[in-house]
Amino acid sequence: MLSVVEGYGESGSRPTGASTPEGVRALRSSGGARYHENMRYLRLAFPLILATVLGGCSAIVSPDETLLGGDGGGTGDGGTGMDSAPPIRMDAGPPEDGGTTDSRTTPDAVVVDVPATCMGDDYCEGDVAVVCNEGMTTTIDCQSMGAFCSDGECQDWECTPGASRCDGDGRVAICDDRGTGETRMDCEHGCDPDTSACRPAPMICPGIPPLALGASVMVNTCGQGDDTTHEPTSEDGGCPATVRANGGDLMYAITLTTRQTITLDLRDDDGSAAIDTILYLRTNCEERLSQLACSDDLPCGETVFGCRAGSPFEVRQSRITVTLDPGTYYVAIDTFNYRTGGGLTFTCGDVVLRYLAGAVTGTP
Repeated sequence: MLSVVEGYGESGSRPTGASTPEGVRALRSSGGARYHENMRYLRLAFPLILATVLGGCSAIVSPDETLLGGDGGGTGDGGTGMDSAPPIRMDAGPPEDGGTTDSRTTPDAVVVDVPATCMGDDYCEGDVAVVCNEGMTTTIDCQSMGAFCSDGECQDWECTPGASRCDGDGRVAICDDRGTGETRMDCEHGCDPDTSACRPAPMICPGIPPLALGASVMVNTCGQGDDTTHEPTSEDGGCPATVRANGGDLMYAITLTTRQTITLDLRDDDGSAAIDTILYLRTNCEERLSQLACSDDLPCGETVFGCRAGSPFEVRQSRITVTLDPGTYYVAIDTFNYRTGGGLTFTCGDVVLRYLAGAVTGTP
């Protein structure tokens, strides 16, 4: 305070002795006007000095040329000439929602993305593998790679998601939506390989009896109507193209639940009459064009009967061996009625049909 009180003399030099109390009293007693003027300036400047000290941080961060009373549109009241300091934007801190990105606002409004950190084992979120690698989280979409997620790892599909197929045992194998494996569905009438789905219930023609695998039945063709005939085939011992099977006929239905090879054997079993047999297999009981196989005569080496002299085939026995998919099929027993030039008559009578598993050859 004394240094300010000392001030300057009227001549521009320091007054002699003004730095002592005696000097001050001398100035006062002499009625020095400069002393009182300096004290007035000190009282006016003190608020400015105090504001500068207290607002120093604001002045450093954002200096304002009007802070000391300039004419830049400040809000001061003229007493101190100061504006209010601009606000400082503070760090917003980590997000409250616990997300994986820490967005922080700097004074320049720059958004900083901080990758999510992790600790512990890898894991799955659906079919997305969440992998912790050196403290940083990485996600992998397994499905886009033809895989599913298990224990935090992508595993190759076991099957194509949603696909189905016939498994060879008459069932439908269906892959789940993630490709982790198949489930099996039993089919009452077998699996259709064309659609990879269960076959629908077959159309059972009225009055057609079923025939079980391994069965052997004897029937009499006399009194049976001539309701249908074969579709001609050209194989050796096959079914003739120009002659209708004009004897009595009847049908049996067979049903397979798995793909397999079967044998159907039809032969004359009448001791008092000669019967010329013919045997054919259909998928539709009433539709000739649905015929799958046909047999009229057997080669002499395969028949239980001795062939007539000069004939390579025996007309009294017919046999079909075929591999079938699961489903229902219709076996037609049919005969020919005629008289040969040698006086031999073929007519109706007793015949035996055998339904066997596998391929049968020779003279069983």
